[in-house]
Amino acid sequence: MPLIQWCLTLIPLTSVLLLLSCSPSQSMIVEGQLIYTGGGNSIEVISLWEKERNSLVIYEEPSIAAIYHITKMNDSVLFFDTCSGKPHCMIHQLNLSTKEVLVTRTGFLPQYISGHDQLFFYDQSADNGNWLFMASLADVNSIIKIAKAPKNKTLPNGIQLSGMMPVVQISTDEVVFLNEEGQLTIYNIANAKRSSLGIDDCRPIFWRQTTQQLFCTNWRAKEPFLLDLQTRKKEKVSVLNNAYSFVYIAGFDSVIFGKTRSRLPFGESYDIFSYSFSENKESIVKKYSHIAAGLWMDARHP
Repeated sequence: MPLIQWCLTLIPLTSVLLLLSCSPSQSMIVEGQLIYTGGGNSIEVISLWEKERNSLVIYEEPSIAAIYHITKMNDSVLFFDTCSGKPHCMIHQLNLSTKEVLVTRTGFLPQYISGHDQLFFYDQSADNGNWLFMASLADVNSIIKIAKAPKNKTLPNGIQLSGMMPVVQISTDEVVFLNEEGQLTIYNIANAKRSSLGIDDCRPIFWRQTTQQLFCTNWRAKEPFLLDLQTRKKEKVSVLNNAYSFVYIAGFDSVIFGKTRSRLPFGESYDIFSYSFSENKESIVKKYSHIAAGLWMDARHP
């Protein structure tokens, strides 16, 4: 197949809004927008269409302490959580076109599941313990208990890490999460069945659609690997060692992430990179910027 014809066949498979440059001597160019938070009280956007990749603040609220996670319902609406030291964290809905912000409900680490119009999130139950819940956007106050939240992980140096991670959608009907014992568990939305996989050293980050593998990091060293849920075979991704806050771009089989580097005479700086699995190539997205959580948008905002 001629190369130009091959390039044209790729466009409907991702989005007409996603631009793709192809030539015999050039790499595939990923273009779109990264919407992210640095873990503070704002949400920013970096446009990869622009030559100068400056970040633009699209939401900021001085009264909140931190934003931990962002998830999108579509290219115009996203959900995010805020925690301000109150008894409950809150989930908000942000319309990127109108900039209108609405309170959705209490909870944190929200994850929207396409195809079912469901929102998964953690929240305190009546017994004050944290649980993973599911709610339809048609009535976010009508909730279903999915599983008790996993216990904190204690590292060899004594540092404790929260065991709670956002759920990861792995198929139209299925999500994967960590159960109370920290083991990977699959929940089927269609039939409400829950199945533990008995795998306990995987922090589930995203589903790599191209190879049907779960991208994980381990707890102690944060070394990433790809996990086949059927065979349980692990494939190390050493090039992403010590990286964090991964944002997967399914259409290009690439991932955006953050890395920390030392700066002389002392201190450290934060940078945002992208990595192409197919090309085994790392590129800088923006220097001196920290990403704590984020998502990918094909459309331009604002």
